[in-house]
Amino acid sequence: RRCRASRRSSACLDGGSQFRFRPSASARMGAPKTAPATGKTGSVTTSGGSKFSWRDVAVHNTHDDCWIIVDGIVYDVTSWVDRHPGGAEVLLLCAGRECTEMMQSYHPFTDKPWKVLESYKVGVCTDKEFPTYERDTGFWNEVKTEVGNYFESNKIDSKHWFAGFWRMVPVFAAALAAFAIMHDMPLPVPGMGLGDDGSFAFDSAHTVRWSWAAKVLAATVYGICQALPLLHVMHDACHLAYSHSAELQIWAGRFCLDWFAGCSMLSWQHQHVVGHHIYTNVYEADPDVPPAHDPRRVVPEQPYSWVYKFQHLYMPVLYAILGLKMRYDDVVSVWLAKMDGPIRVNYFDPAWLRVFAVKGSWLAWRVGVPLLVLKQDGWDLLAVFLLAEAVTGWWLAFNFQVSHISTEASWPRVKPGSDMELDEEWAVSQVRTGVNYYANPFGDFLCGALNYQIEHHLFPCVSQYHYPAIAPIVQRVAKKHGIKYNNLPSYTAAITAHLTHLYNLGQSGIPVDLHLD
Repeated sequence: RRCRASRRSSACLDGGSQFRFRPSASARMGAPKTAPATGKTGSVTTSGGSKFSWRDVAVHNTHDDCWIIVDGIVYDVTSWVDRHPGGAEVLLLCAGRECTEMMQSYHPFTDKPWKVLESYKVGVCTDKEFPTYERDTGFWNEVKTEVGNYFESNKIDSKHWFAGFWRMVPVFAAALAAFAIMHDMPLPVPGMGLGDDGSFAFDSAHTVRWSWAAKVLAATVYGICQALPLLHVMHDACHLAYSHSAELQIWAGRFCLDWFAGCSMLSWQHQHVVGHHIYTNVYEADPDVPPAHDPRRVVPEQPYSWVYKFQHLYMPVLYAILGLKMRYDDVVSVWLAKMDGPIRVNYFDPAWLRVFAVKGSWLAWRVGVPLLVLKQDGWDLLAVFLLAEAVTGWWLAFNFQVSHISTEASWPRVKPGSDMELDEEWAVSQVRTGVNYYANPFGDFLCGALNYQIEHHLFPCVSQYHYPAIAPIVQRVAKKHGIKYNNLPSYTAAITAHLTHLYNLGQSGIPVDLHLD
């Protein structure tokens, strides 16, 4: 899914009715690492005020120098960073880039942020890093008003930290029990303490040696329990939906993703929050849509290869390595290349802390404790470790992929002859590119309410536990505005639509309907 940030500067025709944006020669340089030679930003001052390119704004992406672009206007919000009610971190995610849709989706029930911005204007942006959406013609304004009225009239807080907390208590308890079985952890009884040489001296008489059948079951349970906190607490926290406390959201999210799962909240925020949620299903802008050369082919713009004929068969197997790939990308792409797919990475704190300290700590308890403290055989450890990771990968991937890579989802395109303008409004696009499916409350729990994908993309800052209540509102308003609301009857239907999409895109010469109209 990785590709270079520079593939986004001009719109062009690429065969038939398929439109994509390709890089100009200058765009291949990517975002500048230092300020241009024509002054701090390379701005041009005219009678109408200062004008900046997106590259000029891109260098202002730190805590002490924070600029953002909203609706084509450039704002210097450096003095506001530490006063931002949602915390400095989320504002630093937006630093140096266009964040119009971020502003909309994270402040749906208030107009105060736009009033605050008025005093920070420093100029206008003259070009675009990524395509932009059409202006709202009524749907977004109506649906956010209706949903806001629901919370206000029922006196309900749109955040819901306790709902996520109590659901995760049995999950972490099950994970601990599974960890003990996987690694033959001794029972906590007298006779367990420090030996003469300072090492742990477990009483072997109290060490339970579990059968391989029990260990396989435990590894499966652990894999599921490793995924569930990411779908619940971490996912809400990264979207500011977990709590009104910025500190609680940061630590809850990092505990689940960084320390418990060994991944990176920094990487996830850039890929998911900055990239995927804004540019959903936009080729070469959404980090979740694979680039030209990838094991998956999900859009016609990707070059065809005979191997794609079998992608509906081999991709479900490869989904097992998702968790391992995420950790690899944290280091190779985010830390070394400073890119997350097409998205530039902003660092809020030292990279070594985010990458090496966290992953070192995770490896210490996940691998070091079983191997060095519990004295587990290395091959036994590798077997249960890989099985647990495969289960986590499958659990996450099969929940993620059905939501957008589907025969039911649309794929926004740049309008021919336009200035990198997409062919629909942002809120309308979130409805058309998302796929909901019906599940009972336990099914909602198992997928972290990702079966309400449309509501999640429209209102990411609303806790997932409210989605069942607001879904009828969104569906009603969408129907009123003539917007197709993708709602499948079951997860089976959703996974079938996903695999069918993979099959269709894997067949050479077969027309594929990507809902481009």
